[in-house]
Amino acid sequence: MIRKAKGFTLIELLIVVAIIGILAALLIPNIMSAVQRGRQKGTMGDMHTLATNLTDYITDNTEFPTPVSYQPIGTNCDFLLGFYARRIPLRDKWGNPLQVALGAAGAPRGYTMTGPDEFVIGSNGRDGQEDGWTWDQTTTYGDSDTDDFYEVNGMSDFTRDIIIINGDFAHAPASAVGTGS
Repeated sequence: MIRKAKGFTLIELLIVVAIIGILAALLIPNIMSAVQRGRQKGTMGDMHTLATNLTDYITDNTEFPTPVSYQPIGTNCDFLLGFYARRIPLRDKWGNPLQVALGAAGAPRGYTMTGPDEFVIGSNGRDGQEDGWTWDQTTTYGDSDTDDFYEVNGMSDFTRDIIIINGDFAHAPASAVGTGS
């Protein structure tokens, strides 16, 4: 009686490994992009929440306790803790420090803060470096047709900065325009 050997042939194993390799090559870039998009959206959500907290504070108090030039948040927003916020995000989802300017102090990127109730919140994106964007003083908030809003088409677009001025996104992915997040 002849017994047939059980198992896979070398050709069958090579075909399976090739199929897995092709699928991995197709899926890994999409997975990496989805992870970065999640970090970007999470950062934008944290920034929007902080902007809402600052707006609530200004509504009740008309000005910030101390003007702050554009710098990492650190303890500059601790006055919100308790009544206005349970926590203050100090870093974006990439681990880089979030920046803030409060009141009539030095603001970044061509924006001039003149009132005690103005604020700017910023993230330098995935790479932690400013992308060179400056506010042109003519942007209509929510106008996605300007250069202030950008499409996210590749991994390099996650290095772009995200800026909120007085509660509205002024420099962010175009998907943020008009959505509040």
